[in-house]
Amino acid sequence: MSDKKLIKEITVLTATQAAGQILNLVALVFLARFLGESDFGMIQVCIAIMSYALIVSEGGLFAVGSRAVARLSNLSDISEHVRNQLGLMAILGVAVFALSILPVHFFSPDNINRTVLLIYMAVTLPQAAMLDWLGIAMGKSLTVGISRLVKAGVYLLLILLILPKNPNLNLVPVFLIISMIAANIVMRVQSWRWLGWWPKPFGANLTACRQLLSQTAPIGAANIVQRVLFNFDLIIIGFIATTSDAGVYAAAAKLLFVLIVAVETALSAVLPRLSQLWQDDKPAFDEAVRRYLKTLILCLLPLPIIGFLFAEPVIQLIYSGQYISSVPIFKILSLAYPLLSLVLFLGTVLVASDRQKSWFTVTVAGAIAAIIALLLLIPALGVIGAAWAMLISYVVSLLVSGYLISKAT
Repeated sequence: MSDKKLIKEITVLTATQAAGQILNLVALVFLARFLGESDFGMIQVCIAIMSYALIVSEGGLFAVGSRAVARLSNLSDISEHVRNQLGLMAILGVAVFALSILPVHFFSPDNINRTVLLIYMAVTLPQAAMLDWLGIAMGKSLTVGISRLVKAGVYLLLILLILPKNPNLNLVPVFLIISMIAANIVMRVQSWRWLGWWPKPFGANLTACRQLLSQTAPIGAANIVQRVLFNFDLIIIGFIATTSDAGVYAAAAKLLFVLIVAVETALSAVLPRLSQLWQDDKPAFDEAVRRYLKTLILCLLPLPIIGFLFAEPVIQLIYSGQYISSVPIFKILSLAYPLLSLVLFLGTVLVASDRQKSWFTVTVAGAIAAIIALLLLIPALGVIGAAWAMLISYVVSLLVSGYLISKAT
């Protein structure tokens, strides 16, 4: 993939992802206003817990699949990889959901609606059928973007049309599952055209699946630990504070987390390009890394300034005067999330250059820093302590990742 085509891929993915995120934000704001701090906070804690199940069931296969397909040129080889990967993803998705049924019942009903959490855990099943990784690797970013728009649009419509008439919290995760199925249908139909067959998880080679699992283990482990950098703050708040505190924190964090989603989307398109360069032309790889890093830094620089200057009017405007106590959290995270974006970029560089173990080291260092800081600062400072804790963990992750990359060059 040339730089020109890569820029086109990133532009299409970012544009469609931005449109999808606008729809997701509308749904988020509606839920925050409609449910109130406590129920909204409980839903966000459930989503945070669910994300770990999704990461375990995905196991790093999206990154490995995208990298593998980008390095293949023969359609039959691509088809074989798709069949094996879908088979492995199906096994992992079903296994993780089945294993989550019993632990769900150990959560206190005072903090967590167990039925809501269990339905969220079932999201591992439609995720196992996702083919976004294939579309990105094959340069079909428009189709991937459309499928993500379908997901966001279906979810928003269901939230707006049904929830006000039937305010049952169980419906929120059900709507998410329906929206994912709709998006999967879009990708399946297009993948049929690309591959000449309907992608399905049957007929996978078990030996190839075991090899895939061994390849993905370092990335999957790193992704699980990385998730601590994304949302362990919400889980800790939900358990040692209150769900209302979690709602206040999520009101700020979820708005700014749109940046991380956008960065991850762009990096998903960058990964196949960097993987290819690492295999074929290492000097070009180094030059591309420097160029992409400069671009990312320029894009991130305005966010902390905007966050500190306009946090209060933004929160007041979006939440109609509710969640005003989210303002200081918004300010701190507007500095923290750009640092996390840089960490994710350096992580992509490590994965693209087959240094998954180094990326795992980065995530472990950041996760340890996050857990220690969260447990110390939330009791001492309240919910704002969680924001400071995450900022500290991102600084640690950035320093470790920068050191490991410089050491290897």
